[in-house]
Amino acid sequence: MFKKLLAMVMGVTMVFLLVMAAQAAPAPKPGESISGAKMTWSAADKAVVTAKFSQSNSKQNMPPTTALTPVTSQRSNASGDKISSNAHSGDFPGIYFYWDDKQKDDGFLKVDPAVFDLFKEGKFYITAKNSNAYWDYWILPTEGEVTSEGYRLYQIPRFFMIAEKDKKTGATVVDKKTGLPSWVKDELKNINMIFIEGDYKDAKLIIDKDWLDEEGNLITDPAKIAKLNALLSFSYSGGKLVLGENLIKITDYTSAALGKKVTVTEKEIPGYKAKSTSLSATVKWNDDPVKEVKFENQKQWSYIKIDKLWDMVPGETQKPAAKFNIYDADDNLVYGDVGPGTYKVKEGTYRVVEIAISNFTVDGSAEKAITVEAGKTGTVSFKNRQDRATVTVKKVWDFGDLPE
Repeated sequence: MFKKLLAMVMGVTMVFLLVMAAQAAPAPKPGESISGAKMTWSAADKAVVTAKFSQSNSKQNMPPTTALTPVTSQRSNASGDKISSNAHSGDFPGIYFYWDDKQKDDGFLKVDPAVFDLFKEGKFYITAKNSNAYWDYWILPTEGEVTSEGYRLYQIPRFFMIAEKDKKTGATVVDKKTGLPSWVKDELKNINMIFIEGDYKDAKLIIDKDWLDEEGNLITDPAKIAKLNALLSFSYSGGKLVLGENLIKITDYTSAALGKKVTVTEKEIPGYKAKSTSLSATVKWNDDPVKEVKFENQKQWSYIKIDKLWDMVPGETQKPAAKFNIYDADDNLVYGDVGPGTYKVKEGTYRVVEIAISNFTVDGSAEKAITVEAGKTGTVSFKNRQDRATVTVKKVWDFGDLPE
């Protein structure tokens, strides 16, 4: 079963003015072909209609062989964008619908040949709505009449014959005498919508990524890049995307002809700040080269915070200056002779060593290890106790002269 992926609705408002019945409807406003050229109902189109098409303008007449043959549609609603007949919209380039003589005669569909390239099978179909019924017409490039401008014209009959259906079962009614399907006439007298539907070709989009270290230099280590890439997550309105090439589903005519705007959102990885978490590109099935969006993430600095606590002798308020050295995992001095505070470092493991202070003793160890992650702050605390003086108290007793 052919899967419908788009409904483009052409709304046709019927106007019956008896005094104007013999006059033809005004030509539609100019639209555009796929390439952007002016596209309207021209003298070349009228010449083809006159020479090639026979009007089905009477209920007593069978539909002409030049007209398209309808089949019952599975469509059941009239959702979709609208374009009125005789007023082509530039939002749908390459498609032009014209209803001749104020909708009293057949309709004509004018198609830019480039339209067929938008579909996977190189063909599409239109659906005409007749009051409460829908009828499908396949539009094939080989069946259109070619105009001198290179466009294809198709005749949509106002009157046509369809196989009669049983009202209860929906089965085709068979003529008892001939054993053949029973045919009845239908009329697009009150046609008020036309849809264009088909299976559109996918577009492509490439997602690329640059990883930068804390200093803004490009990370080139394949192992690090692979580890980071494994954490990535991208999405857009149509679902999830991956790093590299992605197929973007096209489900409407406008996107197929003019391009589909895709906004890609990246889920940011902790510790790696994205220059932008959302990038957009407009993609088409025939992009050459394929469109690309590139995200850039920079590793964030880490921080070591050194806190200092004091246990002073009662009455003493003057605290000495505490100093520290910070070493990395390779025993390189990163910061030397610094006081309490916060210091910017790269992700990793460090040693913070307090320089000894006279008359003060460190509670615990004067050297502490700390591991900090990208974009985070780690804290180490040191407490120094002021040394107490040792006082010896000696008691001398004088009892005087004791009696014998």
